[in-house]
Amino acid sequence: MKIFVSYTLKDCEITQSHLLHLKKQLLPDECFIDILDNTAPAEEKQERVLAELDSSDEVLLVNTSSWQKSEWVVIELNRAIQRGIPIKKINIKDINMAKHRVFISYHHANDQWYKNELIRWNGWFDLFEDYSVHVGDIDDSNMTDAQIRTYIRDNYLRQSTVTILLVGTETRFRKHVDWELYSSMHNTENNSKSGIIVVMLPSTGCTHCYAGHEGEKETVFTNYSNWRPVTSEAQFERDYPNLPPRIIDNLMTGTAKITIVKWEDLTPQKLAVLIDNAYNDREKCTYSFYRPMRRRNN
Repeated sequence: MKIFVSYTLKDCEITQSHLLHLKKQLLPDECFIDILDNTAPAEEKQERVLAELDSSDEVLLVNTSSWQKSEWVVIELNRAIQRGIPIKKINIKDINMAKHRVFISYHHANDQWYKNELIRWNGWFDLFEDYSVHVGDIDDSNMTDAQIRTYIRDNYLRQSTVTILLVGTETRFRKHVDWELYSSMHNTENNSKSGIIVVMLPSTGCTHCYAGHEGEKETVFTNYSNWRPVTSEAQFERDYPNLPPRIIDNLMTGTAKITIVKWEDLTPQKLAVLIDNAYNDREKCTYSFYRPMRRRNN
């Protein structure tokens, strides 16, 4: 089903963030929202809007107090009526704006730009609550693995519920990244385990994706068709260069719902869907802990 969303931003009742969450809420239906989806040149944008409307099965009006004052909304609704396209309304309160607490794990020296870009997206689209805190130098000489993971889970990851791992060429060698992953996978007395999303950065040269949650192939990886089962650790290492061993351990178990997406394929809309999926399935994950925590950067 194809849905055309009609709205106005002029009354300031809704924002791009509302529309992004609405688009996520409408998946897996095909949905066109002008400000998010119209990539036509400036002189062709209106023509694209009308073409999308004409090919829609339904028009969804975002019901704000002054939509009648929007010339374009009125044009869109009248055109839908003329063409016999059904019109439905959705109120602001019915747009699911739930946000999840996200911790971003990455190699600070090499990959800071990508962390900054995610935060920039979040500033525009209000995708998540940023709970990222840099795990600095912790004196682990007299601490057990259990003590380190509890300390990081309760003092750094705190109440975060989703961990996004940015994977560059040296990420797998960083002990703090391994600590953050290990701690994300554990329940403590004060905090429960998190869902995990892996983002392969361009520097890794990764060409594959891994859908960890039901429905992601249809909603997130719509342009990817090279799906094949991965049955060995060696194959994971070939298909996903530079992937941290702890992630491979968990993918091999088949009980940890972890998605791998390429940075080049990521959009704010898709990120919002991935965060939701990781959050919703986090309690269903049974993580593997057989590998000791990394104690050195090498």
